[in-house]
Parts: sequence; structure tokens; C-alpha cells
Amino acid sequence: MSPRNSVKPSNSDEEESFYLNRGFHNIETLSYWLPNDEAEEDRLNEMHLTMKELFSGNVLPKATKVVDFTLGLKVLDLGCATGMWLLEMAIEYPNSDFHGIDISDFFPILKPENTHFYQMNVLNGLPFEDNTFDFVRLSMWLTGLRVEEWPIFLKEIFRVIKPEGYIQSIENDPSVSSI
Repeated sequence: MSPRNSVKPSNSDEEESFYLNRGFHNIETLSYWLPNDEAEEDRLNEMHLTMKELFSGNVLPKATKVVDFTLGLKVLDLGCATGMWLLEMAIEYPNSDFHGIDISDFFPILKPENTHFYQMNVLNGLPFEDNTFDFVRLSMWLTGLRVEEWPIFLKEIFRVIKPEGYIQSIENDPSVSSI
């Protein structure tokens, strides 16, 4: 058995465990169950590009009618993955300030000055003042949290978003059907 097929001994929550040659977070309290490795980084980038094509851009058409990113907004992307959405938005809207949070550190080294990344667990609280953000983006969180974690997650979102702020959430359809 290769070392990548076994679980590494861990004295730290930040180390990874490996199963079937895939790296995973080694944090017992973490709900996130998908891998944390290069193959996952590739999958996340492909998913971003697919969603962008499917929804005709980075921002849903309905949101573009009420949110003007050219005005210099503060934007938060929770579960930003590789940061591809943030990078594209930061380049397109240089007057706005973009912040991304993810449990994994897939963040790019080179980034626009108006882009900031934080590796952390959202459930431990967000490092921002109340009413900070004009726009909060969520994508594919439905299977990333346990039922009992949703109130904590939503409370933090509503704490940091401005009263007139906009939340864009894109999720999978969890229904099961048969043919």
C-alpha cells in the first residue's frame, strides 16, 4: 500500500488524510467531504466554467438588474474554491473589492489588488464587521453543511451583509427522480 492510500498520522487539524490516492481534509468536525487535491482543483475550475456558461455569466441576470458592480461594491464569495469567479469579477470590476473564503487553500498566487483570500471554516465566524458586504455569493453549499450547521452559516451571512445587500445562491436540485 502506498503512503497516498493510507491515512497519515495527524497532530494537526491542517494535515490531510489520503484515501484511494485522493487528499482529504483531516478535520473531524468538518462537514466538507469532497477531496482537497489537484484533481479536485481541476474539477472545481471546470464546474465554474460550466456554471458560467449555463447562467450566461458570473452574475445571474436578475442580479445584474439591481446590483451595479461598477460603483465600487464590497463582495464576499463564501466557498470560493479556486477563486476563479473572484478573479474574473475583480478584473471586470476594478472599482469593487472582492473577498473569498474557503476551507481549502486553492487560492491563486497572482491576483488583482482588489482581491483577498482567507482560508478558514465559515462556521467559526467571519472576520468582518457587521453590514460589510453589498453582495454575497454562495455556490454549491447544499451538500457542504449538516442540517444543524445551516442556522450558524445563515446567521453569519446576514450579519455581514448590508441591509440592502444582495445574496446570490446557486445550488443543485437535491430531488431524486427515476425514469
